[in-house]
Amino acid sequence: MDATCLCNRLRCLAKDYDEGQTHSLIHALNCHLRDLQALLTQSESLSRKVQYRVTPTDQRTAKVLTVESVNPFNLDQVCERFNEDADSFWISSDDAVHTELRRRLACVVIYLRSKLDVKVWVPPQIVSIFQGQQNYAELRHSGRKYIKIAQKLGGLGSLLWLPSEIPPST
Repeated sequence: MDATCLCNRLRCLAKDYDEGQTHSLIHALNCHLRDLQALLTQSESLSRKVQYRVTPTDQRTAKVLTVESVNPFNLDQVCERFNEDADSFWISSDDAVHTELRRRLACVVIYLRSKLDVKVWVPPQIVSIFQGQQNYAELRHSGRKYIKIAQKLGGLGSLLWLPSEIPPST
């Protein structure tokens, strides 16, 4: 489909919307938007003058898919270490895998406690993880995102298997 044809069809659809015709444009729109984004990325002066931004919806997904796979040996070590004493899981350590799991699960705990309308979102065992933190809203938001990811993957246990390179803002 050439650009002139696409532009005319877009103008017509903007004036007189038709769901069926709109779906037939998906491939052509994706191609044109990808090319437009490449053009705007290459020309800074053009990018400043254009009043719109083109950002792919799968940009964050692409970032997540580029991370290294999880090393089950490290996770197994953490599980064995706290198998008999789960309370010590919340105590600080030098192990990077343990520290990341602790932070990730603490965000989930903060989110879940906020949903229960408890007065204290952060229980005493978790406060030390986020020393100096005054506002826990960002951590709560990260916890909500982790739960959404876990639900899509099949359950809360999948949080243990997420690569540690996935940022909390995901």
